[in-house]
Amino acid sequence: MASLGEYMLSVQASVLWIAALCGVLIFHCVHLARGCAECRALHGVHLVMLVGMLYMYAAMAFDLVAAPRSLWVTLYVASSAGVLAWLATRHFRGDSVEGVWVLALAQQIAMIYMWAPMTDWAPAISYGFALYFALETFGWGLKAAARGARSALHPATAGPAPAALLPNSFFDDMCMTIMAASMAYMFLGMQLMMSPPRSAPERDSAVTSGPVAPPEERAGEPVASAQGPNPHRANPPPSSSPESGRDVRSYVVRPGDTLTGISARFYGDARLWRRIVAANPGLTSRRLPIGHTIILPEPDRPAKLNTPR
Repeated sequence: MASLGEYMLSVQASVLWIAALCGVLIFHCVHLARGCAECRALHGVHLVMLVGMLYMYAAMAFDLVAAPRSLWVTLYVASSAGVLAWLATRHFRGDSVEGVWVLALAQQIAMIYMWAPMTDWAPAISYGFALYFALETFGWGLKAAARGARSALHPATAGPAPAALLPNSFFDDMCMTIMAASMAYMFLGMQLMMSPPRSAPERDSAVTSGPVAPPEERAGEPVASAQGPNPHRANPPPSSSPESGRDVRSYVVRPGDTLTGISARFYGDARLWRRIVAANPGLTSRRLPIGHTIILPEPDRPAKLNTPR
């Protein structure tokens, strides 16, 4: 059974977010081409955030693993440092600082955390970011609604629009609303995906290291407590599995466990669930029996995919 986080980040939901963010991407590209110098810098910062969010949703929808997390973390550390340097320069010069720059800095810092290994995530921080961006979504949404109502009651007259870093229109506010909402949704979905089942004990008690039976024997095997003696298993045949004959990590499946959730908790990346499937032939997301012991291959030694087609 899929977790709430997996439902939130399903293929259908991820594709919808990708479509919405692509529209926002076009909006920022247009203003990047024709805005003032500071406007271009701000829209460029938003574009950096959008590229990362599009990649993240594409990874959830299509199992995309093309760029390492370290590359994304480095990118957002650099962008955060750039925005912070810009704000500091403006402050020491005595120039005014637009609030949208502060929001942009918060976005970049949040992206650093989002791309950090999920094993380093803390629920309080994840839900805190989700709440912050939910509030930002609410704020931009209210602004867009108020602007839309004013436009309907008092149509704009001809004349140049006042100068601003972000153009003043209903569509512009809606783009900012979508950006904030996409981040709140991703933080909430990813944290729910990696959170262990409430009925399960602590993670460490479910993980053991030691000799593990060959995957061919364990695939499809019922829980040991419900199985009688089997003389054919007294002397198991030698296995060609690279995991046999040495100590490896194993995990006992608990109620509510999913492959992506296990992958997120132990590898820090929900997309690496295929490594678990590769090390456990016959295992699928629809066949994850409670009490079943599965191999957790080392993250730096991905197993070759040998599941039957």
